[in-house]
Amino acid sequence: MVRNQVTLVAARGGGEAAPPPNPAGRRTTMVVVFKATPLPPAYAALTYPGYRELLGTENPPAGPLLGVGYSLFGQPIGLALAVCSTASSADLLSLLVLEEFRNHGIGTTLLARLQEELRQDGFHTITCVYPLHKPSTPTLERLLARQGWQAPRPRLLICRIQGAEVERMLQAPWMHPPPLPAAFTICPWHSATATELAELEATLATEPPFDPTLSPFFNPQPYETCNSLGLRYHGSIIGWMLTRRLAPGLICYERLFVMPPFQRTGRAITLLAEAIRRQYTYEIDLPSKGGVWLTQATNLPMARFIKRRMAPYLTSLTETMEAACQL
Repeated sequence: MVRNQVTLVAARGGGEAAPPPNPAGRRTTMVVVFKATPLPPAYAALTYPGYRELLGTENPPAGPLLGVGYSLFGQPIGLALAVCSTASSADLLSLLVLEEFRNHGIGTTLLARLQEELRQDGFHTITCVYPLHKPSTPTLERLLARQGWQAPRPRLLICRIQGAEVERMLQAPWMHPPPLPAAFTICPWHSATATELAELEATLATEPPFDPTLSPFFNPQPYETCNSLGLRYHGSIIGWMLTRRLAPGLICYERLFVMPPFQRTGRAITLLAEAIRRQYTYEIDLPSKGGVWLTQATNLPMARFIKRRMAPYLTSLTETMEAACQL
């Protein structure tokens, strides 16, 4: 459990890394630990814009925040930020040191202190998800390895499309698959009956997807009604494409899955294509439309499809990695 507190630790050389001394020969640095308490606005520039609004929040929706800051002469120059997502695990949200103060061990100091604070508070695991092809990725991976993190593994492919590329993609050959055999029908997800959902949940309890997060019952979301779809075979649900609305005209294609006996038959691509068509039919009058697709990197057939067939139409394609450390 994280208790509310702010801890200040003076660091004058010795065990705490620091940038070179100022011209007067003096060095004054400070490590600041923020536990479940709002971080000062001065640290906001040291994390991603999407997290900045969380810094002044006492009860962030994802869980308590733990921040470890590094200052020089009272000026923040580094921040490691984590969210305590469960009672035993945390997620590293960001780790940043201002460019002019890098290569002095400050990042190592921040991460080591963050891990120690989590360990003392009873956490067992910390994880980190990061993009694979950013210039800073090799530096981050070396830092994680030095701090005892496990080797990273592929996690997600994040596909984004917007604007004119949408119209090009709608004409792509894979967007026009052959008709389904008569035994299959595509239906709006919200039309599934309580009995159907109960039967599906019972089936998944004994035959779960290779990735549990693809289940409709894993941390269920308010799925978008215009294009969240189910696939029935002889009246039983055997697949789904579940989406969430992020903003007007922007939908996240979050959970695409068909049962193992029906995989490698093109049924998933048919579901995806139909969901895309329904979105853009529904939003035909919007001047700017777009989508975000999330695919597990371990889903090799889907990953290959994205790279070979979807990539030419995408605005961006980001591959992410995941690393973990046992505390």
